[in-house]
Amino acid sequence: MKIKGALILATLLHLASASFFCDVCNVTVNGLHDWVSSKRVTDSVAAFAKDACTVFLDWKYCNGIVESYKPFLYEFCDLLNATILCNKYSLCTDYIITVDKDSDYLSRVLTSTPPRMPLNKPRGHFGTLKILVFNDVHLDPGYKENKSSRCDYALCCRHDSPDAVGDRDRAGLFGYLGNCDLPLITLDSFIDKAIEVNPDVMLWLGDNSGHNAHEQNENNLLDSFKYIADRLHKEYKGPVYFVMGNHEGYPNNQLDVFGNRTQWILNTHADKADYWYSKQGVESMRRYGRFSELVKGTSLRIIGLNNFVMDYTNIYLFNNATDAMGQLAWLEQELASALEKEESVIVIGHVAPQSISAERTWGYRYTALMEKYANIVRGQFFAHIHTDYFFLVKSLIDPSKTVNVVNIHPSLTTFRGLNPSFRVYEVDRSSGELLDYEQYRLNIAKANAERRAQWKVSYTFKSYFEVSSMEVGEYEKIFRRMCEDKGYLKKVYWMHFSEKPGTDVPRDQKQVDYMLCKYSTGNFYAFEKCVDGNYPKRNEYIRMVLLGK
Repeated sequence: MKIKGALILATLLHLASASFFCDVCNVTVNGLHDWVSSKRVTDSVAAFAKDACTVFLDWKYCNGIVESYKPFLYEFCDLLNATILCNKYSLCTDYIITVDKDSDYLSRVLTSTPPRMPLNKPRGHFGTLKILVFNDVHLDPGYKENKSSRCDYALCCRHDSPDAVGDRDRAGLFGYLGNCDLPLITLDSFIDKAIEVNPDVMLWLGDNSGHNAHEQNENNLLDSFKYIADRLHKEYKGPVYFVMGNHEGYPNNQLDVFGNRTQWILNTHADKADYWYSKQGVESMRRYGRFSELVKGTSLRIIGLNNFVMDYTNIYLFNNATDAMGQLAWLEQELASALEKEESVIVIGHVAPQSISAERTWGYRYTALMEKYANIVRGQFFAHIHTDYFFLVKSLIDPSKTVNVVNIHPSLTTFRGLNPSFRVYEVDRSSGELLDYEQYRLNIAKANAERRAQWKVSYTFKSYFEVSSMEVGEYEKIFRRMCEDKGYLKKVYWMHFSEKPGTDVPRDQKQVDYMLCKYSTGNFYAFEKCVDGNYPKRNEYIRMVLLGK
């Protein structure tokens, strides 16, 4: 009995140790690798996944999702590396995935020879540019008026949704603010309006297919992208620069960044890039899914990032998430070259590298590059979240200093209950400085009632936020007022959720603090600390970050 008791005690002590979870992870992943490596089990795993899925969702949806991932399962096992995977999710702490530590990278990037002073080109000397930005289209060709917004699938208001019982849940002609994507008629009305606005440049930030992932395959995934590209090429005379969103991956969020399994995705985007890009830009899209293009007749360079090389859920990154496709090294070279040529830069992408959806190491290093080249980076434009907001980015060396701002753009889709939106920036042609912007929206309730789409300017940045410019200091003023003035914060909430009916400041202060953390922390480490439950007075921490204390 004493021996048995000692064994039980030893087992309990081992269970309590941190190494236990690491050991379990290693054994599980290695066993899974050996098991899944046999193609014979693929059908069994798929069947189990479908049964498990149907506990929560409809069979048709579950079957479609699992079938789309099924061919992917066998290749996935080759990526299973226990040492890296268990460390990735913080179960083992004795392995460092990075090539060199973040501190070493920061030391090299931020303490090297500093860039020259900001460009001294005269403002207004050559007039202004109009740059139109749109994103998160999520077109649903299966959208059908009068269908219900309530259904058993991830996406409703469709041909296979039940008929609406009452007007409250009825899909309208131009869309529904809820669990529904964008109908073709609304997308066409947007393109008509965009051409009417007549911008000098369009920036297109990705995510074009709908949320009906269970119906998507290699034959139809990029149909929405191709439709938009072809129509713009035919009817719009200016350049269009685009990036891929996570919904351009197949399955969603997946792109082979080390092989050629998903080369067809890059090829399709490169074929459409040929409408507007230089030969070098087209080739870069085909090989890497990224580009760097100088806007004709200006010194403004648009740098477009490949979202998949930093997507936390892209399993191809399991074995190397530090700098897949060498994008960080390439970005550093492009920025150094732009500085040397006295060009200004706008960086565009789908997912903001500082967000929770991005690999932390990648985002941290990206942030360091943006700090080093803050003198020439005039804007960082991202999407993905569907809402309308910005966040301040603090210096990684001196947290008392805000070095730049990231703008997150609202979606065209109504998914999540948001009115369709797009934005038009006024940009100084000489310096590349952002001067102001107009935020356009479509009031879906009104459009459905009148059976016509009227896109209107919802607000202009300087007027709405009561600031004098789009410089970093003015964004800091906005944030201070958000912290101190509830009436002003209400305005921000209304803007943030694209004028969603019923939007107001939450009564729960924790929800308000969470929102303030989103606006004030420009890297994931800072955000995680800001919302950590160990900080009961989060608003005090927010002010501390803002004031650099």
